[in-house]
Amino acid sequence: MTRPSRTVWTFVLLGGLVLPGAALGASAKDMVGSADGFFLNREYRFAIDEYTNFLAKFPNHAEAPRARFQLGECHYRLKEYGKAVTAFNALAAKNPAEPLLVKGLYRLGECETKLGHADQAAKAYGRLVRRAPKHRLAPAALSAQSEALYKLKNFRQAAAACEKLIKDYRTSKYVPLAWHTLGWARFEQRDYSRAADAFNPVVTRHPKEPAAAPSQLKIGECYYELKQYPKALAAYNKVLQSFPGALSDEALMGVGSCHFELKAYEDAARAFESVAEKYPRVKDAPNGLLNAAKSYLAAGKPDKAIAAADKFDATYSKTEFAARMTAERARALLKLKRFDEAARRFGAAIQAGLPPAEQPAAFFGLGDALFEAKQFKEALTAYSQLTAKFRDRKLAENAAYSIIFCHAGLGEMTKAVAQCRSFERTHRKSRLLASVKQVEGEYQYRLKNYPAARDACMASLRLDAKGEYADDATYKLAWAHRQLGDNVKAKQQFLKLATAFPQSPFAPEGLYMAGEAAASLDDDGEATRHLEACQKKYPNSPFAGNAGYRIAMLHYEKKDYRAARQKFEAFLKTHPTSPLMARALVFAGESEFQCGNYAQAQQLYQDQLRKYPAAGREWADVASYGIAWCLRK
Repeated sequence: MTRPSRTVWTFVLLGGLVLPGAALGASAKDMVGSADGFFLNREYRFAIDEYTNFLAKFPNHAEAPRARFQLGECHYRLKEYGKAVTAFNALAAKNPAEPLLVKGLYRLGECETKLGHADQAAKAYGRLVRRAPKHRLAPAALSAQSEALYKLKNFRQAAAACEKLIKDYRTSKYVPLAWHTLGWARFEQRDYSRAADAFNPVVTRHPKEPAAAPSQLKIGECYYELKQYPKALAAYNKVLQSFPGALSDEALMGVGSCHFELKAYEDAARAFESVAEKYPRVKDAPNGLLNAAKSYLAAGKPDKAIAAADKFDATYSKTEFAARMTAERARALLKLKRFDEAARRFGAAIQAGLPPAEQPAAFFGLGDALFEAKQFKEALTAYSQLTAKFRDRKLAENAAYSIIFCHAGLGEMTKAVAQCRSFERTHRKSRLLASVKQVEGEYQYRLKNYPAARDACMASLRLDAKGEYADDATYKLAWAHRQLGDNVKAKQQFLKLATAFPQSPFAPEGLYMAGEAAASLDDDGEATRHLEACQKKYPNSPFAGNAGYRIAMLHYEKKDYRAARQKFEAFLKTHPTSPLMARALVFAGESEFQCGNYAQAQQLYQDQLRKYPAAGREWADVASYGIAWCLRK
């Protein structure tokens, strides 16, 4: 302790001991004067001793309230906030009518704030405003109270304090900050529209205030949360234009996010990349490149996503975003069909410690990469780990769905069917259930379990009669009926396939098979109608050729050789590349032979032998036999 410069000691020699004046019976006035002298000379430790001694000796003196305030002030200036709180609380308790109490309450709030007691600080500031609403410290106290309430996450009361300050103290220097805090309080209550309304006056009325740039940025965030992306984009761009340098990195991130939501993915990527280019040292720089890679992937530019990942690795490979960028690189490789490398990258991302929320997607990506690389067993392991470790319902559904195809890829059709049924039990409300039942029908059909195939396909159609998988289910249902010998139902389903799903790749076959089913029911007239419809509606389909051949054969089977001859002639001209040409030439020859046109028949037989030597012994023998008969005639 330094020696006080102002000596107000009373010296008395008593056995060599020197005592301060208070000990010698000094008056209250002298003691307060001594304490005040120390205070004015900033010798707060001596002042504390003197004020304490005075209050101990004269607790009810007229100067006692001021002494209590000064005692608290000394502790405050020495940063002894706990002791200051005790002194100011004593002032409030013992001298509630003291005018200095207003200042004391303000100091009390400051001390409680320094101690991290936001609740007590808010109470002190509130008490000040209630006691002296017209005092010069009232707006400052309201401002500080709103900050304390905000820290307590009591956003409703924080907003109310700001609103009172704005209303009652319109000319106060604390009004801009009050608007800003009001905006934050409303933002935290998810009242984004009114939050933007609060931030706006800071920007428009007080553009020079420190809170102006942050307020403009928050306006962008408000509109973003409201999904009003064009307005958010304009707000973020205004930060860049009106407040250059201030929060520009965050504004650019906002610009990128808005472009992404507006599906302007390449614009988003450029904004994100510019964060790292212009502000390489800010915390958002690596995140900017990460989001650039995501945006390029969304734009269908996986090569550019990999370029962004390369830039990231050159500078930020040791940051917290590294594992996430590895996962994005893996997704880009998957898009580029570099499946083995994608699988390795997904595995590396998982091992590097992806954030828990992003691990399920990485396991799913790993499974997809391995599946596409035809490593079905390893893919099965990845998908199974996902379903066992994580509770992400959507990805768990997708993984369980993919496991079906892993078993199929391994040739384990029975296990694939079992997985279909397990999926149905576990995910009863899944959007994929109709597809799962259709796939079950497909695999049951391959196992030649036609009744089960029929039932599964019917279940799929009950779930979704017009959806993405309905044509597949209808197609396999029709074939199941056909295999079970129920040509009536088979014909109905084949016709439904052609009429309800005319754009389906199965539609031409549907019309063709409707004709075949009708023929099996001995209704050649209906069969011909369906086959001719197939030719007319799908002239470029292989089934149009099949239909032409089948029409000719219907006439041939009825021994209407003249009509058959004409239909075979039309088929041979219209479908010269059909795989049915070899046999069509034989039956065309037979039809000409039966009509007595032996030379034409012989030519057709010879064409069959010359053009299709690999058609098979059976057809070669028939053609040779026909030539012999023609020569005999």
